[in-house]
Amino acid sequence: MKNIQSDVCRRKNAKAYNVLVQIVATLMNEKREAEIHNFEFRTSDFGLSSGVYFYRLVVSSTEPLQAGSFPQTRKLLLLR
Repeated sequence: MKNIQSDVCRRKNAKAYNVLVQIVATLMNEKREAEIHNFEFRTSDFGLSSGVYFYRLVVSSTEPLQAGSFPQTRKLLLLR
């Protein structure tokens, strides 16, 4: 389970990739209000086999005067 916290309304996008940098799952892609959000990556929902995957979370502003985005990439080792 991954927790995301932001203090303003933001667009949150989370995707999972294999080692060939192919998207294997879209975990979240929506505008969310300012608060703590959780998302759970259930690998069985996507039929993924054992191996190394990466998930990338990008939180970007939805407000015109708010600058920047926050990208974060983490490695996931899936063992079945």
